[in-house]
Amino acid sequence: RCLSDWSSDVCSSDLTNQVQQNADAAISFGFSDMDKEVRITLDWLKAYGVGVIAINGKDSQEYWKAFTHPGKFEGILPPLWNAGGVTLYRVPLREFTLAHIVPEAAIVRRTPKEPDDIREVEKYVAGLDDPSLPGTAFVWEGRNRIRIRTTAAPGNVLSVQESYHPGWHATVAGKPQKIFKDGLGLMWLHLDCAGSCEVLLRYDGGWELRICRWLSWLAVAGLLAVPLLLGRPSPSGTPDPAV
Repeated sequence: RCLSDWSSDVCSSDLTNQVQQNADAAISFGFSDMDKEVRITLDWLKAYGVGVIAINGKDSQEYWKAFTHPGKFEGILPPLWNAGGVTLYRVPLREFTLAHIVPEAAIVRRTPKEPDDIREVEKYVAGLDDPSLPGTAFVWEGRNRIRIRTTAAPGNVLSVQESYHPGWHATVAGKPQKIFKDGLGLMWLHLDCAGSCEVLLRYDGGWELRICRWLSWLAVAGLLAVPLLLGRPSPSGTPDPAV
């Protein structure tokens, strides 16, 4: 999932949408005010569920230097690894998962228009950081299935930091539940259950993938039928000549 080289968590057909470009610009190019840059960068990283960021400094071997201010996290974020001018920093997330219980009021409704247009993002990140909210258990079951266990309460919703696509389908406590798209291009849904709750997300690719499957099956059927048709006996008892 690839907003840029700094993230492996946000990649879909919506990759080049404007809000993700704004996040990339804020993280990579920054601002003249360093305090503002660090604050906004951390908000964007948390909003997209990025737990680790790799910063290539001026002494790194990469020709392309992705960050205008590579030292902005020195003394602020804990370094996990450093070698060859590249440093990995831990982003301070409340829980290292891609599913979170947040107040419904914290969901980003309006798509940010600029890299520093983060009022809605700040509200969402405040919900992510709230220690009073229940935690979640998030497990991938194969490539196209996610199981989430959490605790539901009135006024809260489940935010999933995966790119929205109509091919995703949800069941909550075994019942189908509609998935919504937020202003960041991520998914969220209501939890129509009380207390402990299990959510199952399943991806079927949507109508595009279904059409591709049907076309593939038709092509395979056609290939299997060709030798049968060419080898079919003629009425005289001899095989039809190849065309």
